[in-house]
Amino acid sequence: MLDSLGNYENLLSEYRENFEELKNLVLEIRKINEELKKTNENKELWEYELSEIENAEIQVGEREKLRKQRDFLQKSRDLMKMASLIDDMINGGDSDFGIVENLKQLSNEYSKFSEYKKEFSKNSEDILDMAYRLEEYNDGIKNFVGNGEDPETKLEDIDLRLDKILKLSMKYGKEEKDILEYADKLREDLKNLAFSDEKLKELNEKRLKYNDIVKNLAQEIEKKRFETA
Repeated sequence: MLDSLGNYENLLSEYRENFEELKNLVLEIRKINEELKKTNENKELWEYELSEIENAEIQVGEREKLRKQRDFLQKSRDLMKMASLIDDMINGGDSDFGIVENLKQLSNEYSKFSEYKKEFSKNSEDILDMAYRLEEYNDGIKNFVGNGEDPETKLEDIDLRLDKILKLSMKYGKEEKDILEYADKLREDLKNLAFSDEKLKELNEKRLKYNDIVKNLAQEIEKKRFETA
C-alpha cells in the first residue's frame, strides 16, 4: 500500500513537471505567433525595400563623385568648343591648311637651303619637331575633354543616377551610408523572421511530445486512483 501511494505521488510530481513544461511551451508558442502575425504583415514590404536598395547597388561617396563628374562635364562643353578651335588651328578646317601642315611645308623648304648652309638643316629639323609637338599637344587636349565625345549623354546618365539616389535617400536615409545600414537592418529582420518560423516549428514538435507525455501520465494516474479506491 505504501509503495502504491509512493508511486502515485511520483506520478503526480512527474505529471505536474511535464504539465508545467507543456504550459510554458504553449505560452511561448502563442507569443511567437503574435510576433509573427505582426512581422509577417511587414515581410512583403521589407523584401521589396531590400530588393530596391540592392538593385540600386549604392556605394558610399557615390553621390559626391557623380556631382563632381557632372560639374566637370558641364564645364567640358566650353572646353570642347575651345578644343575644336585649337584642332582647327593646328590641323586646319575643312579646306584650309593648319599650323602643322604649314610647319611641315616650312621645314621642307628650309631643308632645301641646307646644302648651302648647314644651320638651315638644323632649323628644318626644329620646325618639323615643333609640328610633331603640336600634334602631341592637340592629342592631349582631345584626351582631356573626351576625344570629342558628346557630354550630354553622360550628363543625362549622371542626372538619372543622382535622381535615383535622391529618391532612395528620401525613403531610407540621408546619406549612402544610412541607406546601406537600413538594408543591413532589413536583412537582419528577415533573418529573424525566418528563425522565428523555424523556432515555432521546433516548439510545436516539442509541444506534441509533451502533450502525449501529459496525456499518458494522466491516464496512468487515473488508473492508480481506481486501483487504490
